[in-house]
Amino acid sequence: MQRRVGFYTINSYSVNYGFDWYESRRKRHILNPISVNLVSIADISTGFQELLDQNAFLRQSFASQFIIGINYSFIYSTQSPNPLQSFTYFRGNAETAGNLTSGIDRLSRLISGNSQALEVFGTPYARLPASKPILGVIIYPP
Repeated sequence: MQRRVGFYTINSYSVNYGFDWYESRRKRHILNPISVNLVSIADISTGFQELLDQNAFLRQSFASQFIIGINYSFIYSTQSPNPLQSFTYFRGNAETAGNLTSGIDRLSRLISGNSQALEVFGTPYARLPASKPILGVIIYPP
């Protein structure tokens, strides 16, 4: 939970199912074929709601969303048990969300003739591709 007193509260719930394995001592893979997140915005103050009403981009950023997706991480690290030794760390992440939900939504609208977008527990689902490479080199003085 993130509470911005006088503005809003964000509640975030997450459930993942997946696999975590080491290819070698330095290479690690994390695959979550099932990743479910619910982000809910609550306790929006009147002043903040007025700001959201004036800015569509900001309003979309603070919309509650149900996110069903897949994520994968690759980690490469040369870190050793010696805490004073320099090492290199790389973490690359890729994730996608909403593809399966979008397919089910399109199919159900096609079959039923209903044009209303699918909601899960009254919350719109998110659709996004994302990747976040992280590279770090940690060097300790000799």
